[in-house]
Amino acid sequence: EQHMFGFAAGLALAGEKPVIGVYSTFLQRAVDQVIHDLALMELPVVVGVDRAGLVGGDGPTHQGVYDLALLRAVPGVVLAAPRDENELAHMVHAAIGWKRPVFIRYPREAGQGVPMDAEWHDIPLGRSEELRPGTGPLLLALGTLVPDALKAAGAPELLGADLNVVNARFVAPLDREVVLEAARAGRPIVTVEDAARIGGLGSAVDELLADLHLSVPRLSLGVPAENVILASRKELLAHYRLDAAGIKARLLEFLDLRG
Repeated sequence: EQHMFGFAAGLALAGEKPVIGVYSTFLQRAVDQVIHDLALMELPVVVGVDRAGLVGGDGPTHQGVYDLALLRAVPGVVLAAPRDENELAHMVHAAIGWKRPVFIRYPREAGQGVPMDAEWHDIPLGRSEELRPGTGPLLLALGTLVPDALKAAGAPELLGADLNVVNARFVAPLDREVVLEAARAGRPIVTVEDAARIGGLGSAVDELLADLHLSVPRLSLGVPAENVILASRKELLAHYRLDAAGIKARLLEFLDLRG
């Protein structure tokens, strides 16, 4: 892994546009190369972070939950997570034009079976995507948990909350505008991510709010700081209440709508 990143840096310095792939858990071995060989020189290398998030069947040694926390502090890197295979294709296409290191994370599972667009289009760097308009709490979801967040928000018990569901797309750079719009209106903010809760999307939102002395009710859903048990991905998502049913239950508790 260390050699792969160093070699990719050399290719980028020679004018090439390297696109490489690595498991999230093995990316941990190359953090030094990411910092010194890629980020310091702002080299345009696109990295596919495979098996990101909760990984079924592999146990605690192969969980891809630390990549966001490890890389978010590195200046200039892009940390992105598409919501499905169609957005992944567009994101890779767009990333080729971003002149900096780009990390695109996706899980160990089949695609969701969504229709694929015939032509690629650019995705604005650092911009989220509103999927469900609403004047109530902001539900900012990341990656392949976006469909579960949408399903949870549409549950009959939560319709009165008028949840605003947004596909975050990026953890770095964070879409500050969508977060600050909700915070300045006093709307609660909920983040959902298939990653360690410490250091990821939720932490980025908390830091932004703290820097600007803004305070709103907050709920951060993610993987707690503990060794992940051996189970299927479906079982792990249910265990950590990150599937649609779990997200709905956590929202009902947070918004005190349990009746």
